[in-house]
Amino acid sequence: MSRKYSLEPVRVSRIETKYRRIVTPTLPSPRTIKLIQELERREPRSMFGQVPIGIKRTYGINVEDLDGNIFLDGTSGVLVTNIGHTHRAVTEAVKRQLEEFHFVYCFPYEKRLQLVKKLVEITPENLDCVFLLTTGSETVEAAIKNARRYGIETAGPEKRVIISFKNSFHGRTMGAQMAGGIEPLKSWIGYQDPGLIQVEFPNCYHCWKGRDGYSNCVDDCVDLVRAKFEELEGRVVGVLSETYQGRGAIFPPDGYYQKIAEICRENDALLILDEVQAGFGRTGKLFAFEHYNVAPNLLCVGKGITSSLPLSALIGESRVMNYFEPGSMTSTHGANAVCVAAALASINELLRDDMWIVRNAAETGRVLGDRLMKLKEKYEEVGNVTGKGMVYGIEMVKDRETKEPHADL
Repeated sequence: MSRKYSLEPVRVSRIETKYRRIVTPTLPSPRTIKLIQELERREPRSMFGQVPIGIKRTYGINVEDLDGNIFLDGTSGVLVTNIGHTHRAVTEAVKRQLEEFHFVYCFPYEKRLQLVKKLVEITPENLDCVFLLTTGSETVEAAIKNARRYGIETAGPEKRVIISFKNSFHGRTMGAQMAGGIEPLKSWIGYQDPGLIQVEFPNCYHCWKGRDGYSNCVDDCVDLVRAKFEELEGRVVGVLSETYQGRGAIFPPDGYYQKIAEICRENDALLILDEVQAGFGRTGKLFAFEHYNVAPNLLCVGKGITSSLPLSALIGESRVMNYFEPGSMTSTHGANAVCVAAALASINELLRDDMWIVRNAAETGRVLGDRLMKLKEKYEEVGNVTGKGMVYGIEMVKDRETKEPHADL
């Protein structure tokens, strides 16, 4: 959502296939244009970087606009609808819950217990505690809060530094953007918390050492993190990272996270992985960190947890998450009953039939990756292709030698 799409109508051909239908002579469609123009009069301009399709309904892999055009949703609702739009299992679970109760604040109820038990069951053995929230940004804020409290309680007030990575994205709230590594997104804050610092992420296409590509050099990137631990001896409480960097689908080389986890263990620091985008089958594994054979101490999840409604969770070790007093870390809409019902239905669907949806993401991802690499061979403007499972990024460039981004493409 970095620039506003034009609402100028463009003539298009009629299309009628199994998964697509274009019936209006121009796009954006007339009713979509009217809808967006009305919204623009009443909402901030920051809302208008999305593709101009006025949604009437969604189902499976499709979205249908107000004029009857049907499109393929290649974004999965921006990495949310991991089992498809408006999945029947989720719909039925939500209907049943709506007949019982909608909202209970922090009062206990059985489905809440079922969900936290399920999340503990499907994550690594060391993760035994779950804090249910609403958005991905909240889980990152909660991870920072818990990590710092853990450091202060176990080692004193100086152990509160968290290392994260340049070009990372962890959400749009203040703490999440300070921990993130995209500098233009921080300009509104006016200062940077000195306890939230960033180092280079292992992006082999844009190597910070100027290499053309990966050459068994993972230790160079690991050493950047190790150097910060040495420089700030006794003060680093954790390393926070997207398992893959979502802005580009950048996956680090094998061995990277294992070595970062080892540094954390040696220094009584926490490995905090942000899988808000990556979790729940997206990469061909239930969680993306499974590709690296590591287990985080704190895990942020959201988006695909429900394949629909707003719910997120911080999953972690109770030894880290139990320092806050009763009532001091809650959330008004966390563990909302309707969203919890959706999450249980969605997760159970992912786990059904030996996780066939997840396995299908891995298998289809191999085909997707192969086809995208063929596009790279065919078009000079395709500079880089990266990804796993059903998340891939294509970097468009003006020149393959300079790697200058081609923003218009």
